[in-house]
Amino acid sequence: MRERKFQNDLPNNLPKRIQNDASFKNLVRFTFPVEFLTKFKEGQPSWFSDLKLEGELELAQSLSPNTVGMNRGKIFESAHLRPFLKYDRKNFERLQMKFASTLGFSFDATALDPAMKQTASTEKVGKAYLGWLVQQTAYWNDVTHLIEEFQSELRGTPITIVQGDVDLGHAKVANGGIEIAMQAASDAERRLVDSLQEICSRWRISHFNAAECPILKTPKTSGLLDTANTEGVHTPQLPDIYPIEGSGQHVDQMNSRRDSSLQGHLADWAKITSKDSKNSRPYDSLARQYQLQHLWRLLESRNPGCLQRKLRPLNSIFVAYFDVALPTIKRDLANLRNAPSKILEISLETRF
Repeated sequence: MRERKFQNDLPNNLPKRIQNDASFKNLVRFTFPVEFLTKFKEGQPSWFSDLKLEGELELAQSLSPNTVGMNRGKIFESAHLRPFLKYDRKNFERLQMKFASTLGFSFDATALDPAMKQTASTEKVGKAYLGWLVQQTAYWNDVTHLIEEFQSELRGTPITIVQGDVDLGHAKVANGGIEIAMQAASDAERRLVDSLQEICSRWRISHFNAAECPILKTPKTSGLLDTANTEGVHTPQLPDIYPIEGSGQHVDQMNSRRDSSLQGHLADWAKITSKDSKNSRPYDSLARQYQLQHLWRLLESRNPGCLQRKLRPLNSIFVAYFDVALPTIKRDLANLRNAPSKILEISLETRF
């Protein structure tokens, strides 16, 4: 039997009060981005105490920038819930060369600039898709049904049952990084994994770090790191939620095939990302809405009832954090309030 962890134990540099707080070890707890807390401090509403704010800052600053929370004592990351990365070319090249060297890939420096552009574009579209996804009632119905059906399997001490001969390709869909081997699992655990894999496949998700933290499948393109070149043949992988840019017969053929795979529950997303779309592809707005709804719900989780009060100071904080105009934030919040899923009313940090 072998064991592998996808998440890390709580860092030793966390404040003592957190290391001794049972809620961090037994529940899902999200953290605020440091950048948001900095803006929050500048325009701090009266209902958020100085003591609470300093505690949140202390926690956020003790974790890595992409760490967004802890699931029963294990930290987890999500670039989807953090600001867009601002890539410095030299630093980006250094990181990619280190990554290539570690994994034994070839590195093509001439592909660096296109790769940076592609990474930024992919990041924006991925966040936009999640912004659309969390507003879909069907998605939340699937997640809620899973939680209700497998309450006992998704609660308590994480289970790790991994056999050496098990294909771990889908292991990360299990509860917050839990691995369950089919050979040794109970019937309920088998059904849990099957259900998780079905939801992930249906909504193009790689895995869940928590119920409110889905991680997307991301493109794997040839070029910068040549990971898929067999006898001169490049085989990039592009999940169908990402649009295919460019022109020409081959692009048209690929887009036609993509459109045919995005029918039914993903049809609205297909319209948003279609080359023929007349809505100017609102990627920036949807990407911002994904982070905005999370921050909104996290504030309500930390200070229940706070969002029933005057929101002018909070709107100003969002304006500063997202670097957009006030009407833009008001429009984003209106869209979220009118979302079919009623996303702003869904509680945060209460589930696996």
